[in-house]
Amino acid sequence: MKNFFIKLFKNKLFVSFAVNALIMFFCIYVSSFSYDSYDDYVNSLLISHYHIPYINSINYLLAFAVSNIQYFFSTINLYVFAQVIFGWLAFSSITYALTDKFGYKKGIVFSAFLNILFALNHYADIASQKTAAILFAAGFLLIFNAIRRKRYRFMCLLGAVEIILGSFYCFKLFPIVLSFAILYLIADLIAKGKYKIKFHKFMWYFRPFLILFVIITALVFALNNYTVAVNNQNATLQRTYEYYETTEDISNSPYPDYSENEETFNNVQITKTEYELLKDGYYDEKTPLNLESLKLVHSLQSKNGIMGVWDSFVDFLSSSAVSLANFDNDAMLIIVYIIFVALFLVFHKKSHMFFPILITLQLIVSNTLLRYFYNSYYYTVYISWIMAYCVLLYSIDFSAFKSSCNAMLKAARKGTFFVSAMLVVVLLLVNCLVYQSHLHNAIDTKSRPSRLYVEVERHPERLYILDCKTAIEYTKYSTNYIHPMWGFKKNYMRNIDSFGYLHRDSVLQKKGADSVYTAAINLDNVYVIDNYITYKKENYFKKYYSTDENKNYFYKLEKEIDGYKIYSIV
Repeated sequence: MKNFFIKLFKNKLFVSFAVNALIMFFCIYVSSFSYDSYDDYVNSLLISHYHIPYINSINYLLAFAVSNIQYFFSTINLYVFAQVIFGWLAFSSITYALTDKFGYKKGIVFSAFLNILFALNHYADIASQKTAAILFAAGFLLIFNAIRRKRYRFMCLLGAVEIILGSFYCFKLFPIVLSFAILYLIADLIAKGKYKIKFHKFMWYFRPFLILFVIITALVFALNNYTVAVNNQNATLQRTYEYYETTEDISNSPYPDYSENEETFNNVQITKTEYELLKDGYYDEKTPLNLESLKLVHSLQSKNGIMGVWDSFVDFLSSSAVSLANFDNDAMLIIVYIIFVALFLVFHKKSHMFFPILITLQLIVSNTLLRYFYNSYYYTVYISWIMAYCVLLYSIDFSAFKSSCNAMLKAARKGTFFVSAMLVVVLLLVNCLVYQSHLHNAIDTKSRPSRLYVEVERHPERLYILDCKTAIEYTKYSTNYIHPMWGFKKNYMRNIDSFGYLHRDSVLQKKGADSVYTAAINLDNVYVIDNYITYKKENYFKKYYSTDENKNYFYKLEKEIDGYKIYSIV
């Protein structure tokens, strides 16, 4: 038995999984553990509660698997649980790749640095883009390690699987990751002087990279195309796919000014008031608040070409300066990265200088392009940092240190691990303090409208229709939003709908209504919860839903509970 445990703790794969399991539990225990974006909550609701696998941002195969397995696990939210498990798998793979190349001491220290900088942020705020970023980084590190060892078996296959899983969560980040991998290949080629050798020998070096990169890229694009095909297999799904693609594209740029495009909007009969409703998320296929209008809005958005890229670069520099001034999580990434690059340049020979130079240039370019195309979302830019750190750490070559540096390290090698461990502890304490002082997603449970939830649940015979902006506030205080890992109850939001795109069609059909708009004005026991100005909505109903019997509609205040106003439309 003793020999068994000795062998077990000498197994790098087991140690990697065990260490990262402890880190995962620690991060979840000390953090707020919530959603980083409302979009992930919506995806979670659709996949885990309604069992709908047709999600634009999530690959169909993954959504289908999670939505069906969810039937057997009612107490946990499998969509969130899967991201936690995949994150743990990815961090374990990173630890394995680093320990396999550098040995236990150096590998564990490097892995600890990465976990401190990225694990707490990932486990604390669930976001599919972050999960994708970590899976991409881990997958390519395993691929690099397989090529280094010339063993293309289980760990190489696991790396390919992690890259594919990463593309399932966010396909749009794959080109950024692939560019980091290609730059690693170029820097490695320069460092080892492979560009000087004869062509047939060069191909022996280059062939594994070429074959693996081509196969993985082909698989990623093929699986993504399959998802697109599935999501467009009929008119209804195609309409939904177009809606979410369009709204996602719109969210990546500022809305066009109505006054500057008034004539264009008037041509499709959209007034300024209706444009404001469209921006708030209102959707009505029977009126100008439809998909065609959203496509028009997107066509009017301008990226400003080269100047737009320059503005994104300036935004990257300015936001970095703000982060440094506030000393937040981004500041930690920037400061540690600068120190690490400086040490890399000081200790390594000139042949290895291209690693930090090319990777840093790619870090700047990718951050700029991600801000240009995806509106500076933090969890999108996250991919650049984790790839830069992982690739640069893996590119360290202790045999390529300068002779003077090697002598210095040999003289201090007895205390090197102790000093490294102390630095890890200091970094951990500082990062925890920084994280605690910048809880941007912390939900104030004191503002939770508990009495309103009770009121809604007490009247299952009623239908409550939420204003789109109010719906976001309302759901952010719900139990399943505050506790993402908890499973959805069968009656969760069963009598709740909104004026947005998706609706409780079965509930509306039972009540004899063809839309939430007709239900709001024609049916009994239908109420609207709206915390914002209502005259725009009253004018909208008057314009498009007035009849000879009812020429005007008004929001009649019935109750106000926990600051939320409940109306009936009369």
